[in-house]
Amino acid sequence: MRRAAVRAFAALLGADALLHLAGCAQTSHVDGGLQAGALAIQNKAVAVMRLGSPNPNCQHVAVMLGVRDGAGFKRHTPVRVADVRGLAKSPVGEVELDPGEYHVVAIQCVINNAPTVVGDKTVNGTYLKSFAHFTVTAGEIVNVGFLHLDAARVQSSGFGKALRPELTVSEWPLDDIERYKAARPELAAQMKTRLMIVGDGPKTAGEQADQCVRWRQAQTDGLAQGVPKECTSP
Repeated sequence: MRRAAVRAFAALLGADALLHLAGCAQTSHVDGGLQAGALAIQNKAVAVMRLGSPNPNCQHVAVMLGVRDGAGFKRHTPVRVADVRGLAKSPVGEVELDPGEYHVVAIQCVINNAPTVVGDKTVNGTYLKSFAHFTVTAGEIVNVGFLHLDAARVQSSGFGKALRPELTVSEWPLDDIERYKAARPELAAQMKTRLMIVGDGPKTAGEQADQCVRWRQAQTDGLAQGVPKECTSP
């Protein structure tokens, strides 16, 4: 199973130094003493993200955050976690951002200083797809969840094309919550949780409303257990 997961991940895309995690890797951190009030005055926010290992051999993991650029996305800010398999620290990255909407457009795994990147990048450096997205507003310190790419589910279809890898966003494991609270008490005390939404999502409020109508119909028809959180918010 472990070898299959490694082969599946490696087959997704060739090595790419996009996130510069090979060699001397450092986890993305902000000043631990940041205050929400000061962030609001500076028109800044902080996103906190727990990253999972795409396969058992990953030493370091990173994601590239992007922003909308026409029909695609342009790279903006990396979020890195060094020694993702280590037990001494939670595999959590922090990044200071301007208020706005951000998308996970690439995910990187480093094995023996060799990086492999999953992402749909064009020749001009923009990205066609978003794995997940979130928004932050000024003065917020937001836990956007636990992002995990399941490389073991990647395989070739009967038509010779790679199937889309399965990505999930969930709550952090309790052990990581407790370790992060102990290691970063000031940030944790101010942090709220608003999980990322998988996929690039609707581009307008009208599209969002239409999607929520479709979800509610699926629930009525017994084809969905519930509706996404963004369809239940007041």
